[in-house]
Amino acid sequence: MEEVNVLILGGLTHLARPLLTFLVNRSPDEKPRVAKIRVADKHLLAGQTRTTYIDSETEAALQDARVEYRQANLNTPATASSVFKLEAGSVFDFVFDLTGEGILTTESPANVLLERTTKLAGLLASEAKANGARAYIRDTPPFWTSKPDEGAAKEGDVAKRSLPKDPRTYFYYEAERAVANIDDLPVVLLRSAAVWGPNQYYGPVSPRIALGDVYAFLQEPMKVLWSPEMRLNTLHAHDWVSAAWSSALWASSRDRAQGNAEAGERLPPLPIKEKTSAVDTEADHERCCPRAKTPVAPVMNLVDDDDTTTRKLLDVVSELFGIETGFTNAAVNAWAKVNLSGVADDINEKHVEALDKMRKQQGEGTGEAGAEGRKPCPIEVYLPVQSLVQRSIHLDGTKARKVLGEWKSKQRLDKDSVEAVVKSFKDNGAWIRK
Repeated sequence: MEEVNVLILGGLTHLARPLLTFLVNRSPDEKPRVAKIRVADKHLLAGQTRTTYIDSETEAALQDARVEYRQANLNTPATASSVFKLEAGSVFDFVFDLTGEGILTTESPANVLLERTTKLAGLLASEAKANGARAYIRDTPPFWTSKPDEGAAKEGDVAKRSLPKDPRTYFYYEAERAVANIDDLPVVLLRSAAVWGPNQYYGPVSPRIALGDVYAFLQEPMKVLWSPEMRLNTLHAHDWVSAAWSSALWASSRDRAQGNAEAGERLPPLPIKEKTSAVDTEADHERCCPRAKTPVAPVMNLVDDDDTTTRKLLDVVSELFGIETGFTNAAVNAWAKVNLSGVADDINEKHVEALDKMRKQQGEGTGEAGAEGRKPCPIEVYLPVQSLVQRSIHLDGTKARKVLGEWKSKQRLDKDSVEAVVKSFKDNGAWIRK
């Protein structure tokens, strides 16, 4: 395989940006060469207009002659079909599906998640097969958290694990089933730990880094709920990209049957944690996997070797910002177990007020000088209730390291690497303060 065409579907808010810059910056001597890259997402990128945060590295990558950005509503079948089309005789060899509703919010309703996550995944996978894709890689963010005592989750543990109340977990899992239901599609389903890195602003890691600077401004200790040993397993964005690329190479070098034999997992139907009147979760839906079917597809957890805990992340934040960090006492934890929404309201009120003071001191939002060239910080310090529940991100990454051969995580969560994250936003004029 001398060269490939690559299609990236969705993901501009998170993983599409580091994936695009990786593809553009690969050495021309590396095989396979990347001939064309198309990125299709809902956001508007026209002239100076941007409806989502785009960092300077991504801006530069978008100017590469091989790159085409297409604003597209992928939920429309005709549009979804059109983004797969190339000139006669050419196909998109590698397809990366980063679509799905609720990446940046926990509040997406069930009917929206069904339409814009599960059904969309089934539609795009069908188009990939119809258009001759040689590898189809779909990523699932770490919405499926675990009880603290459940241990590291393996890929085949879905029927054994507790399902969070967050409906995203259910519909993203159903999206995996919808993709797996497409027979003979050379697919890999990735389940990622908490991805972090330069210009990454979604997920549980970046807000906690930003809050370190908030508490440095307040000159107060930063304390969080629950146990120091609760897992918050992580993966640097650069390591995610290399794993996703390795997965595409792996999938393209074998047929689906062989892929299933080497890395396949059964994906049985599961009941939703909390019933919803908006969606009949026991019924079969168009472009979804039938409830009576248990498809098999290659599935791999992606996680670094650090086995990151909440304590480790706080230690790094403490070292970087020079603040005291710790954990709330037993009384606060007990109250949070019965009134987490109230505790979240108190926490968020404090964070939002502090951020408002920080911005006013810098002349932002007041028309004063000094804010020119700065962008709004995309990192959200308002923590949704779902991000505060007593559940862990705890993944067993043994399979990916075995199946993908040479792939291994290289980036470590430490003061220098987290400082590089802060610098990436500052360089773009988009950190929470100058």
